[in-house]
Order: sequence, then C-alpha cells, then structure tokens
Amino acid sequence: MKHQTVVNCNDRPLTIVLSCVDSDLELRLAKKLNEAGYSVVEVEMNSWMVLHRIFQFHASLLVLQTNTGQLYEKEMEYCRLLHCKVLLLETHTESVFLSGDRRAADARMTLPVDPDSVLGMIQCLFYDSRSAERDRLTLEQLLDNWQVTRRQPNRRMMEQGILLTVEHPHWAQHITKDIYPRLAQRNHLTVTAVEQRLRRAILRIYLYGQDEVFRSLFGLRRPTNSQFFSRVARYLIHSEEEDIFQQEQAE
Repeated sequence: MKHQTVVNCNDRPLTIVLSCVDSDLELRLAKKLNEAGYSVVEVEMNSWMVLHRIFQFHASLLVLQTNTGQLYEKEMEYCRLLHCKVLLLETHTESVFLSGDRRAADARMTLPVDPDSVLGMIQCLFYDSRSAERDRLTLEQLLDNWQVTRRQPNRRMMEQGILLTVEHPHWAQHITKDIYPRLAQRNHLTVTAVEQRLRRAILRIYLYGQDEVFRSLFGLRRPTNSQFFSRVARYLIHSEEEDIFQQEQAE
C-alpha cells in the first residue's frame, strides 16, 4: 500500500531532519517515517550541518537524539527562528527547560524509544498541518466517534486511564506500575482484568470504530494500551494549549 505524502500548510512535503547518535535507531526511524509519507533528511551529529539542512530543505521538524544530555541550545534557537519544531530524544527522564526567550524542545521522549512511538508523537505535533480544517474534539466526542458507547462498562475505565495520562504523561511509559493499579482500585478489579478489558476495548475501536482522527494518531497498526493512552492524552493536551492560546489572542 502506497502512503500519501504528508504536506505542510503550503502543500510542500513535510520534511524532517533526523540526527541521531545511534545509527541503528536513525535507520529504523528513517524507514518508519518514509513509509508514513514524510520526507526525511539524515544528517550526522554536526551542529553546522544540521542547521544548514534545516535551512536548505525548509524543514518542519528536527528529531535530535544524543546520549550526552546536552541541550543543543543553538539548534533549538535556530529552529525557533525558522518555525521548525524540535523533538528531542534524550537519555534522562528529568527535563531541563530553557529560560527566558530561549527555545525548549516542542516534545521530548526518553530513550529507549520505538519508531511507532516517535511516529505517533510527530503525528500529534503536526496534527493541524495534516487536518487544518478539522476542529479538535473532546475526550467524550472522541470515544463517541470511536463507537465506545456510554453504556459500555469499560468506557468509564478508559476515560479514567486517559485522564490520568493527561495529568501524568510519563505514567504511560510504565502503565503496569502506574496506571493499572489505580484503575483496578477505582473499579474493584484485578490489575490483570484491567489490562485485558482495556486491550479488548481498544481492539474493538481498531476493528469497528476507526475514523480519521484515530488513523492520524495510530496509523494502520493496532495500538497497545500504552500507545493508546499516551497519544490520546497528547492530542487532548495539545488541544487545551491551543484553546488557551486562542483565548489569549482574543483578549
């Protein structure tokens, strides 16, 4: 199946500059992104070369992976000037944000990461570029559209899990430890029962309730419970940030 080329708001191919210390990770990411329709430029870990490629190809995103914990302020500041987003793949769970007018990464993921997770994060970052005319939906609207009816017993538990991930995004990386026990306590179930019920509910959406939003978040593959929570949460968080921005602009 041929993938449609992803374009930005000017109908140009959405270009990603990919620069990773781990050559194997870079190769796997490039393959995944190319399959998804993105235009990918692989660049060695050299500051000036990275910046030159961003300018040369009018890149929309820099995916930067390092094992030093370095912030690469120069690259981030340059990206801000060129309206290029930054996805930082870092080794440390603690995030150090830049102060003042300096640029912080638009998104961060802690290593190790898998290509599907990176693709999901990128799709969230550029959701509006791919669907500029579509209004963002609330959690209730998402589940309604995905045919998770309000009479289904697992809907409430699914809502609880997503809201927990909105409040604590890093919990989705350790879903068995951080989310399942809380859902089990709230719904008087075992951890195993929570995991199985959520997996069945997500499978049902994948088989019968897919829409454009679902496919933009997860592509063609059935998401795991962790991927489902993290990407839906990211969608909702991004939506809230846009609403706040629009309110501030209106004032």
